[in-house]
Amino acid sequence: MDSRYTRSLWNGLAALFAVVTLSTAQAAPVFEIGDAGQLPGSAQSIAGGVDSIVGNLDNGFDVDLYRLVLGGGLFSATTLPGPACCGLGSDTQLFLFNEAGMGIVANDDEPFGGTQKSFIQALLTPGVYFLAVSVYSMDPFSADGFIFPDYTHCCFQPVDFPTWPGGGQPLAGWSVGPAAEDSGVQPGSYVVSFSPTVGPEDPTPSPVPTPGSIALVGLGLLVLASRYGRHAGARKA
Repeated sequence: MDSRYTRSLWNGLAALFAVVTLSTAQAAPVFEIGDAGQLPGSAQSIAGGVDSIVGNLDNGFDVDLYRLVLGGGLFSATTLPGPACCGLGSDTQLFLFNEAGMGIVANDDEPFGGTQKSFIQALLTPGVYFLAVSVYSMDPFSADGFIFPDYTHCCFQPVDFPTWPGGGQPLAGWSVGPAAEDSGVQPGSYVVSFSPTVGPEDPTPSPVPTPGSIALVGLGLLVLASRYGRHAGARKA
């Protein structure tokens, strides 16, 4: 199957899942564009008034980095795996950095472990931040080493801080953590939801799609799938 078609279909399914799952939210999700970069210079900028992102981790070494402008106060973010129907949900990690690329907080599995979800929370001043979503166990490092602690599955922490040797230097890259039992456990789609919304300059939320628009999204995806199936069958013939 064509990789571009696969990404579009998977992201579409994840978007539909996000709209249904986040139906009580006040802003609609935005999409990862192509493949978000892994370092601040190539991060995808998220516009104001957004409170969730639909993205995809393509393989066991993928990391998606997003640039957010936040108004300060208590910030929290959590990931949800993609639609369970299709085996697309990724096993995520979350990391937050300041504008200089310095680590702030991180989390593998949300408090008490045993899930594919991740959760972070921090009290922030107004400014630019970078939010990273990675596959377990792709961890950030600086010139001095890994930035955040890397635990085996015995020792989940609610939130990790940049206390490892690399914590005093800015983000320089990503690598499989030293305590990883394996890497790339489950790439796939994700939804990352955060509060408050991005952008103090645009606090006005976007309207939530109506049930009718949700149905249209689902119908569009089915049409895409059926068209691709016919096209693939014709090529085989």
